[in-house]
Amino acid sequence: MGRVYPRPVSRTKQSAYDRAVAALARRALSVGELRRRLARAGHSREEIDAALRRLAELQLVDDRAVAYNHARSRAASGRKGPVRVRAELAARGIRGADAEGAVASAFDAEGVADAAAQAFARFSRGMPRPLAAPDRARVAARLARAGFPAATVRSLLASVDAGDAADDTGIDELILDGIDDESGEDESGVLRDAED
Repeated sequence: MGRVYPRPVSRTKQSAYDRAVAALARRALSVGELRRRLARAGHSREEIDAALRRLAELQLVDDRAVAYNHARSRAASGRKGPVRVRAELAARGIRGADAEGAVASAFDAEGVADAAAQAFARFSRGMPRPLAAPDRARVAARLARAGFPAATVRSLLASVDAGDAADDTGIDELILDGIDDESGEDESGVLRDAED
């Protein structure tokens, strides 16, 4: 005889607290993410607040730990920069001191430069050296979308391919001028999407 699985609990019978615990068993979530999930499941604001208070009392939710682990994971991958990670944390509902502390602990100045160099190598793989102006522009744009600060991208581009392509920095500047080193948004306020 095959396996016997328990009947799923209907959406109306599962409490907000039980639903939150089940979600946390699958993945670490921020308070903001839990609040959105519970609201989508149809729970009232009072039920959600009570469930989140109980989870906090039992130390089952911790935005600081979620932020730290997210930032560390992204920094270790060498695919995302601090600007992008800060924006991802904000999307998860983590802002302020928790987000800033996590990003600062995951990305020191040397770590940002190393991650940017790894990303540059990946983004420029297969391109002829020295990089032609269109290739430099493409790589600069990808680095910016991946969340590396404009100053880091400028420095990296200045240090590589110092030969013929060094005269084409005007294109790099056009791409990087509209990028704010801190926000992860372009001048229009739209979050940039990173390519992997």
